[in-house]
Amino acid sequence: MSENFSALVLQITAIVIPVFTLIGLGSLFARLHKNPDIRFITDFITYIGAPALVFYSLLDKELNYENFYPILASSAAVAILGIIFGLAASKKFADGSPAAILTVAFMNCGNMGLPICYFAFGREGLAAATIFFVGMSIMHYTFGSMIAGGKGRLKEALLLPLTPAAILAILLNRTQISLPLMIERPVELLANTTIPLMLITLGVRLYTITAFDKSTALSLGIVRFLVGLIAGLICVYLFNLRGIAANIVILQATMPPAVFNFILCEKFSKKPELAASIIFAGTILAMLTIPLLLYILFSL
Repeated sequence: MSENFSALVLQITAIVIPVFTLIGLGSLFARLHKNPDIRFITDFITYIGAPALVFYSLLDKELNYENFYPILASSAAVAILGIIFGLAASKKFADGSPAAILTVAFMNCGNMGLPICYFAFGREGLAAATIFFVGMSIMHYTFGSMIAGGKGRLKEALLLPLTPAAILAILLNRTQISLPLMIERPVELLANTTIPLMLITLGVRLYTITAFDKSTALSLGIVRFLVGLIAGLICVYLFNLRGIAANIVILQATMPPAVFNFILCEKFSKKPELAASIIFAGTILAMLTIPLLLYILFSL
């Protein structure tokens, strides 16, 4: 029993420590370089790195597409439930602020979720997490923009490179068309650089948004985790998910608030300092919740 427990702890440590090490490295870099301008890196991730990662993950010929639509539907359902609970939490803790709605509804299933799922469940886990990420990104860019700015941007979301990259990869996968090595290998190299860059960039972002309203931020950080857990479990039951697919939906749904929420609030002047506080608190809280959740999932 003690040997099994020790092995499980070591397994979880091997998943969590690399992720938070790279986040910490990003924060250290930001401190040493006095808040560096990382717009080039974020643009690279948005328009090149993340689409390459999505494309390469979904192109895997061994990928089981049996759960594709349930996972995609789960991401939409998690977002909708998050918005509903976020509205209630915002009224209770933040006078109805859109910043609170966004941070409760939309989680960091990209920068943090993809690495965690990959380290925990390998390439199959990464592929499932990528499907969830694509669905949540579309929901985030549309409904998130609507909450923050008053109108949706469905066309912009659908035209982001990661969406056509996902569609193209799925078509190639299902038609069993293989890419020439001269194309596949550069895509693989780009995909492999993206996860470390995502984590380092997250660390830089967290260092630059240090405003911290402790009580409200911590309360809403806890709400984000609980809402995600409830929504994830509901989706697993509704869509009859099992195994890795179920674990991925639960893990992705419980990630801390996405940094993009801060960007939306900054853009539309919707209490960006509150959004920053909740993101910071939620990410710190994730250092406890992610290992605990992994322990439970691995023990089942």
